[in-house]
Amino acid sequence: MAWFVTVREGSHPTFTFEDGFEAETLLRLVGGPEITDVSKLPTSARAKDTRKFTTDIVSVGAGYAGGGGGAVVSHHLKDAIEAVEPGVHQFFPVVFKQQDGTPFDRTFYLMRVRRRFPCVLFLESDHQPIGSVKVQPNFGQPLYRCHDTGLVISQPTMAGHHLFSTSIVTGGFTIMSDALMAECKRRKISGFREHPAKELDRPWDAETEIPEYMQWLRDHSDLAPQFERFLVGIRA
Repeated sequence: MAWFVTVREGSHPTFTFEDGFEAETLLRLVGGPEITDVSKLPTSARAKDTRKFTTDIVSVGAGYAGGGGGAVVSHHLKDAIEAVEPGVHQFFPVVFKQQDGTPFDRTFYLMRVRRRFPCVLFLESDHQPIGSVKVQPNFGQPLYRCHDTGLVISQPTMAGHHLFSTSIVTGGFTIMSDALMAECKRRKISGFREHPAKELDRPWDAETEIPEYMQWLRDHSDLAPQFERFLVGIRA
C-alpha cells in the first residue's frame, strides 16, 4: 500500500520568512534538479503569534503568501526520510524564531522532494469529471483530478521510490511508500494526514489513462515540448 499525504495545519504558529529570497524558488520545491544556489532560499522565519510547535512538517504556503507545494520539516522527519531513502532529497536549514527573535529549540529544514512522475491510475481511482484550462496559452488542456480517498497507484511505476510527487493527474500530489510511512510511525512523526492509496500491478500508460491530454498535445505541437517532460518525469 502507498499513502497520499497532506500537511495538517494549525499545530504551529503562523510565521513569515524574514530574509531575502527569490519567491519563484518556493514554487518549485517539488520535483526537479538539485538546487545549487542556496542564496535564492530563505534561511529564517519569525512567528506572528505565541503558539508552540507541535508538528514535524509545515507547508511552505503557511509562511509565504504565494503558496507552493513545498514543506519545512523537522530534523525528526528529515532523519526518517533519509533512513529509508538516503541521498535523494535535499534539506536546507531554516531557523524558526519566536516573536521576540529567540530561536525555537527545534531544527527545521526546507525540503526539496526531488522525484516527480505520473503514476496515478486515473481510470481506476475515484475521480472528478475531466476539466480543461480556460485561458490562453494552454486553452483546452485537459485537467485530471482525483479524490483524496480511492486513489490507485501504478505499482511498477513507483517501485523503488519512497517519497515522490505526482504529475498530470492531481489529487494524490505527494506519495509515501509503506516503508517510509512505517518509519514515520515508528519515530512518532506528527503533522500530516495520510490517506491509503491502493497499488495496482499495472504500468502507467499515457494513451490509456489520459487520451484526451495526448490528443491535445498532438493538436498543439508547438506547446508539446514543454508538457512532454511531465510525461517523462524525474526519477534520477
